[in-house]
Amino acid sequence: MTKTNKKQKAGDQKPAFSKMNDFKKEAAFHIFKESITTAFLLYMFVVFPLVLHDGYMDITITKYNFFKNGVLIYGILMCLTFILGFTDHMEEHTDAAKKTGRGRNFLASDIWMGAFVLSGTLAWIMADDKMVAYTGSMGRRCGLEFLMLVLVLYIGIGSGYKWQQILAPVFSVISGLAFLMGSLQHLDIDVFHLLSHIREDQQAMFLSTFGNINIFAGFVCTSVAFFSGMYLIEEKRAFRICYMAALLLGGAALIAANSDSAYMGLAAAWVILLFFALKRSLFAEFVTVCTTFLSGYTIMAWITTETGRGYEKLSGLAKLVDARDILTVCCVIGILCAIWLSKKKYNTGRSALSRLLIAGILLIAGITVTVIGCINHWEIFVFDDFWGDYRGFIWSRLCRIYQDLPFVDQVFGNGNESIYALMSARYYDEMLAVTGTVYDSAHNEYLQYLVTMGAFGLITYVGLIITSIRNCVKIWKDEPVMLAVLMLIVSYITQAFVNVEQPITTPFLFLFVAIAAGIRRNSLKKAN
Repeated sequence: MTKTNKKQKAGDQKPAFSKMNDFKKEAAFHIFKESITTAFLLYMFVVFPLVLHDGYMDITITKYNFFKNGVLIYGILMCLTFILGFTDHMEEHTDAAKKTGRGRNFLASDIWMGAFVLSGTLAWIMADDKMVAYTGSMGRRCGLEFLMLVLVLYIGIGSGYKWQQILAPVFSVISGLAFLMGSLQHLDIDVFHLLSHIREDQQAMFLSTFGNINIFAGFVCTSVAFFSGMYLIEEKRAFRICYMAALLLGGAALIAANSDSAYMGLAAAWVILLFFALKRSLFAEFVTVCTTFLSGYTIMAWITTETGRGYEKLSGLAKLVDARDILTVCCVIGILCAIWLSKKKYNTGRSALSRLLIAGILLIAGITVTVIGCINHWEIFVFDDFWGDYRGFIWSRLCRIYQDLPFVDQVFGNGNESIYALMSARYYDEMLAVTGTVYDSAHNEYLQYLVTMGAFGLITYVGLIITSIRNCVKIWKDEPVMLAVLMLIVSYITQAFVNVEQPITTPFLFLFVAIAAGIRRNSLKKAN
């Protein structure tokens, strides 16, 4: 090698102190970016769940505006951070990408997220009233604007995030307060007088800081599912106490929510949690989770039945409060089992045979309940116009509407949040005669997307959910928090079969979808 080549090669290499400065800048950039994301998550976990303006009178638009403003501020700050980071390290980022392959850490959920927002854009193009389709003002404010906000949120958090341990305990405290507030209102103790401006015959339909009881039920089942997962993976005793308190209050709140959808969502999450607990020898912790939750449920059952407060409001599965003696026995057995199991190294369940046996028992139990329910004509197993508080009516009519749509509308939709216009055009008089109201939502998120955003919208939504679940499963060994994220997602998508898409709890689904993408991408960057 000539002297000239040696000098050139030496000149191409950066001094050690220069590399050290680059490393410090890179670290500072990531710390600053993660600090902004953490601040936004605290905003969503602390401020957003509690915020109200005029009680329940404008709760939907109030929550939407707080979500919108929070995402916009977060998006602007992240844009500035990315611009400053890339301009300061443009050359280093380019070289690193060429040498290590970084920058190509694409996830399947990225593609489905983009496709989902694209489907919303195409549905907006198909809409007759584009302003309504954009704002979602004729529905629950989940128009194209909402989808664009969700995309900003996904890009910001999904670009890579290291989960901060303090977030879950803080969220559990705020959730516990919301659970307690709803439980007190169920017992006719309206601490903040939020029901004073609501018609007396409608007061039973509103709870806590979430408004409609079905929406509150959605928050209860998803957040309880999340804290159940966090308890299993948490090692710090103080944080575990926070989760136990939230589970206890959540059990009481489930009765107050008085919605079968919450039982569905929580059951689906707990089935997955059970198999995880068995595989990881955490069955004692799983029993503790279930027993703590059941204890809160049982306490509220006794208070409700003994005082009579709120009892007349209950229907469906919430009537389990009548079996308070059986619930008490189950709590005692659960507590004794949790104590006994905690003193033994419980390995049952690690074998595939034992897990298969449990799956078989659950399947047989489900089939048995279904058969008995059909034979005895239980309300939940008799599908007609009155099924599920008139969900049978709205679902059957929307299926007819979808069948009669032009092919292009079946594929790309009739316009975001267009249920009200479609139902009013064909079934306005019948709706008023049968249900006494005019529906602006399908009360089934999958059917909602099918009709308003077409088959393309539904497929991309399901694709986003599946790939987000895959993000969780792929790395939950290295990132245990992904188990809790998975629990929330599974709980949400289960209760979504009978619930409403809205800007009060739906943002939490996309928030955790983004968190799953961010944690996995951060894991991939470390691997590279």
